[in-house]
Formats: sequence, C-alpha cells, structure tokens
Amino acid sequence: MRRLEEYTPTRFMAEGSCYDKRKADFAVAFIQALKHTKGRWAGKAFELIDWQERIIRDLFGTIKADGYRQFTTAYVEIPKKW
Repeated sequence: MRRLEEYTPTRFMAEGSCYDKRKADFAVAFIQALKHTKGRWAGKAFELIDWQERIIRDLFGTIKADGYRQFTTAYVEIPKKW
C-alpha cells in the first residue's frame, strides 16, 4: 500500500478537536481494501491518490472532544480536463 510522504492535518480544526492518526489510518486502509466489481478494474483494490487520501484523513481523523468526527460531510469539486 502506497503512503503519503508527508501529511499535515487540516487547519480547520474546531477548538477542542484533535487529529487521531489511528482512526485516519483505519479509514484509508478500509477504502484501499475495497475492490472494484465491474469494468476493466474488476477485482483490483481501490488505490487512493494523494489528494483523495488527504481528504479521507481530514474527514475521519479529525475528532472532536466528545469523540465524534468533526466533519461528517465533504463537498469536493474536481475540474474537467481541457
């Protein structure tokens, strides 16, 4: 499994929130354990690229003081190629 060379947790943490590397690692490992079911990639594992992994780590690794995730929804836009 490929790893990000360096990762800095989001700067948008609420007061009292912290980054839990274990929870972020678990989410990334879970997604990368999933396999495509159709098409030319059928049977191959998902492989997150760097920007995707950063989003997953921010969503699942940023934890509020009460133990719940700070972020529960993400809105991501990806531009089309020219």
